[in-house]
Parts: sequence; structure tokens; C-alpha cells
Amino acid sequence: MTASNAWGHFRPYSLADFHAFAKNLAWLIEEPLHKSQELLARMYGYSSLHELQQAMKKPGDAGFEFPDRAVVSGMSSMLTPEIGTRLLHMVAEAKGLDSLEGLPKRCWDVREIALYGTAKEHREAFRQVKGPLAVLEGEDQEGGQPDLHDYAVVEVSAEGDKVVKFTVLGRHVFNAARQLVSRDNLSSSFLIEQATKDLDQLAARHPRNPWVHAMKAVGLAEVSYVSGWADNLEASREWGFDLDADPAFLRNEAADAARLLPAVKESFRLFEELLGHNGFVTSAGYHYTSDDAGSETLVSLLYWGTRVASAAGDYKLAVKWGRKYRKADRSDRSGARFVLAPLYLNLGVKGAGSLFGKDTGGVAELVRSIEAAKDADWKKAGQLFAKASASGYGPIEAFTGAWPEARRERSIGSNLDQPATYQEFMHRSGPFWHANPALKDFFRLVANDDGFREAALRTYGLWRQGWGNSSQAIKQARDQAAQDLSEIGWRLGRAYGPR
Repeated sequence: MTASNAWGHFRPYSLADFHAFAKNLAWLIEEPLHKSQELLARMYGYSSLHELQQAMKKPGDAGFEFPDRAVVSGMSSMLTPEIGTRLLHMVAEAKGLDSLEGLPKRCWDVREIALYGTAKEHREAFRQVKGPLAVLEGEDQEGGQPDLHDYAVVEVSAEGDKVVKFTVLGRHVFNAARQLVSRDNLSSSFLIEQATKDLDQLAARHPRNPWVHAMKAVGLAEVSYVSGWADNLEASREWGFDLDADPAFLRNEAADAARLLPAVKESFRLFEELLGHNGFVTSAGYHYTSDDAGSETLVSLLYWGTRVASAAGDYKLAVKWGRKYRKADRSDRSGARFVLAPLYLNLGVKGAGSLFGKDTGGVAELVRSIEAAKDADWKKAGQLFAKASASGYGPIEAFTGAWPEARRERSIGSNLDQPATYQEFMHRSGPFWHANPALKDFFRLVANDDGFREAALRTYGLWRQGWGNSSQAIKQARDQAAQDLSEIGWRLGRAYGPR
């Protein structure tokens, strides 16, 4: 009896376990039980079910014949990739396929159901696989359409936080939705279209589940025009960028935002019903805390909801959600401040610059300079614009367009200087500039000043030269250049500020 693989035979813990595993395998790959029994015997390294049964009559230890060849070194519970690949090819062969190309998606989960584990490990793994599959195939609703509290229960912790815990159904539906928006399922336009249809069907079967609507909104937003502003720039263009966004891009973005906004709204409505009106985030941070119920989903929804509402033109709603996001994530890891700042300007809300805290990056200083100009503090506006321009070419290009002298060393495709960030900022703050043309003229005059541009080039060049260079001479030269640029900005602010 010789096995046809490097790790030898795998002896089941009992024949009863073997038959239970084979039954679950039959359900997963949608083949008759007798066929799955023969297949599982071959997966275990035997030539047939009969050979396995004869081997089980003899004494022996359960497990792999050569375990060191079957598991990843130092990780006794993780099988080698070769075993998983072999399982897939064996399933494909059993289904009459010549390759893995046509293997049904559910069959790929054969690697996830712990066929080489104990009965307990297999039952738990199979449950985790079967639940979401049953949800996706509509096999979970024999008792009618579930209501909100069929998916999750809300408890209050000793600290007063609302902790959400999934029910069994809730966990399965959540995992099913998460599976649909996984990276593999959204890696092409065709797959995105199919995932969108599947998400729509799932939402139709579970209209009272806020996680389904949230997964649809967040997952699809991440691969939509709402998230892809950099695609609006032509990476092949050698230098500079256009002040105006591509009209076709803007139409597609608006269409995507309009399509996703209802899912965002419905998800928030259901979350508020579950957790209390506006009660799922407090100023103390996470109010909705349980990782067991996917708390990261709601935080992501707040961020992407902000972006979607902004792109859809609902600025007040975007500000409402953006503020909640910043309460939930005090460090603003996703960068909602970049979405909120132009909205604050458009709506006349004070504090756009304070959104950036102690950040002294280009966009932060640009926003502060705009606020100073709005308050007619022209000298301060000029100084702050100089600080913004010292950190990259973007602020100057935002008001003058392409700057070939600067871009000779940095292509438009570079992630340095963030040309897409400034172009997007100027577009998002368009209503503000339309209402304040004199302010835009002021910044254009400063940005076009030859002395200012030369000083900005010199300062940024020294800043780049200092990367990885702790030379005191470089530091002193950089600090002096920044001071010179600031003084030029101060003088130009005084000179060009409207009287």
C-alpha cells in the first residue's frame, strides 16, 4: 500500500468521522455520497474506499504518515499549500473537469473545511463555510424573512457601551456579504458587475440587515470612481496636471455616488434603529465596540458614506457623517479631513484648518492659508501659502496648472507631491471659489510670481535633499530657504491682497 503523495496516508480518527466528513464533502461539491466517499479516500492517500476500510481494521495512530511533510514548519495546524492545491485538482477531476478554470466557486472551499482535522475542528470549519453558502443560495429563509433583531442582539457593558453580538444567522449573513466584497471577487469589471448583482439579491432577501447594505456600499465604493480620483490624471503625461477634472470621470463618479448613496442611507437607518438614534458613536470613541459583530464595518461606512455623499453633492449629509467618523476614529486614519475641509469651505463652516490638528503638510497649510485670506489677513495667508508650497509642487500647480520646471524631476505618476490630491481639493471646493473669485485671483498672483516660484523650488529641493541626510549644513540651508520663502509670501500677501 503506497500513497501517491509525499506525505503518505492520512488515517482518519474513526470510520464514523470519515463518513461524516464525506457527507459534508458531498454537500459542498454537490456530488453523490458514494462518490464523495471514494474521493475522500483518495484525498487521504488510499487507492479506494475499500483500501481505507481495510487499513482501518488494523491498529494505528490517526493522522499523517509523514506529518513533517504535511504541515508548515512550526505551525502544526497549517497544511502545506501543496495539499490544498492537490485537493482542488482532485475535486475538479471528480467533477469531470480538465482544469480548475471551470470549478464552481463553492468547491474551492474544500480547503477550508478541515478534512484532515479532528471531528470538532471539521464541524466548526464546515459550519463556517456552509452558513454563508446557504445564505448566498437562499437556503436560510425557510421560516420567512428575518427581522433586524434576528441578526444581532444589543447588550450594555459595565462601562455603558452598547455591545452588538451576532446571532448565528447574523454571523452567516455577515460572512456571506464579506465574501462577496472580498478582493478576489472585485478584481475586474466583470467580477464587480457580478458581485453587484449578488449583493442586490442578498439585500433583497435580507432588507432588514444593516451589514448587508453597509458591505454593499463600502465594498463597491472602494472599487468605484468615488475612490479613484488618481485615475483622473494621465500617468503618462510627463509633467504638470490640468486644473479641471475630466468631465467623463466626474459623470461616472456622480453616477456611482448616486447608485451607492441609498445603500449607505438604509444601512445607517437600520443601525440607528438597532443602536438608538445617533447613538452608535460617542465623543469618547467607539460606542459600537464588539468585533464579534464587525464593528469595523460601521466605522468604514461612516468614512465611505462621507465620500459618497460628498460626490453626490449632499454636502451637509457628508459633513454629518464625516464628523461622526472622526469621533469614532480620533486619529482619522482614513483621512476624512481631506474630504471635510473643502465641504467646510463650501458651506461657510469655521474650522476647516483645525481639522488637520498639528499636521503641517501641504494641504493642511493650504487650507489654513485660504481661511486666513477669507478673513482678509493677507500677510498671514501669503506666509501659510509659502509653507504649503515648501512641501511640494501641488499648491502652486493648483492655481497655475502645469509647472514644467518643477516636474522635470517628478513625473505626474509620482506619489510624491500628490497632484491628484490638489486637483481633487480644487474641484471639491469649487463652490467656494465660485463664490469668492477675488480670493482665487490672490492665490494665482502669488503662485505666478517668479521670485516665489524660484524660492519654492529651492526650498523643496533642499527638503528632498535632506531625506536620509542628517547633515547640519543641509538642515541650516533648508531652514534658511524656508524662512526666505515665508518672507516672500508675507510680502506678496501684503502686495496682492485686495484693498
